[in-house]
Amino acid sequence: LKKFDFISGGDNVNWRWDAMDPIPVIDRDEFQRLALQRLRELNVVLLLSTTVAGAIVTDGTVGGVFIETGEGRRAVTAKVVIDTTGEADVAASADAETDDRHAREEAGMGLFFRVEGVEWDRYETFRAAERDKPLAADEQRWVDEVLYGALERVWQNYPREVLPFMKADWESGAFKYVASVPGGAHVYKIPFATHDQDVTTIEARWAGGKMSVLNALDRSTIEAAARAHAYDTVDFYRRHVPGCEQIRISQIAPYMGNRYSRTIVPDYTMTKDDIVSERKFDDVVHVLTTLYKYGG
Repeated sequence: LKKFDFISGGDNVNWRWDAMDPIPVIDRDEFQRLALQRLRELNVVLLLSTTVAGAIVTDGTVGGVFIETGEGRRAVTAKVVIDTTGEADVAASADAETDDRHAREEAGMGLFFRVEGVEWDRYETFRAAERDKPLAADEQRWVDEVLYGALERVWQNYPREVLPFMKADWESGAFKYVASVPGGAHVYKIPFATHDQDVTTIEARWAGGKMSVLNALDRSTIEAAARAHAYDTVDFYRRHVPGCEQIRISQIAPYMGNRYSRTIVPDYTMTKDDIVSERKFDDVVHVLTTLYKYGG
């Protein structure tokens, strides 16, 4: 395979979440190209635009999966089935032991989108001048009571530079930076440059087990709200933020992802100490990279 630097993007104005280092970003397009190239070299047969509908289980052994395509339901048999759904869908359908509590907890869901038309030099100049200004007493009170209240949590890395516009639009009813979703979730845009200069996310969170990412209606309701909020938030930037007068969405993710969901109950669960001590395992299949610096 061609060797290249996977790390790209990031922020050119010393972005930080507290004491965390700038976030490295995988070059998504190049990674996809190389992954497809490698699969072709290995003669892997791909079934894209296909949905897995469940596991084929005989006498307690998984022997393949049922799939749904435009031709209808089909069966694909295999000696080995690896569940890479991220939500243990195949494992659960095979009655494997799973843990569902993360799907009901306050889960971070995200809908990525890319913008174009931004004069980034003007935007970054504006952002650099505004982001570190101390809050006035009324602004701090509004953040604590209104913004954090709407989120039902403290969000320290909100985009400080747009706070005056955020507060004014919220109070006038023109736009709420944090939108409420039927069922108890909240959606909001994280700051630009968190993942890449022109790529950001509408994030969704909820508290108290109000919703579940495994519930089809909950998930659809949240995603629909996130998609609408992406366009509304871009319009907010267009109306208020220097350099964003011509901003528009150029690309939006085909589906919404989530950090936590149903998991397979393993023989062993990694701990924080395992990560900090860089413990090695004989059956390693993935190298975890962490950006957080643990203390103590």
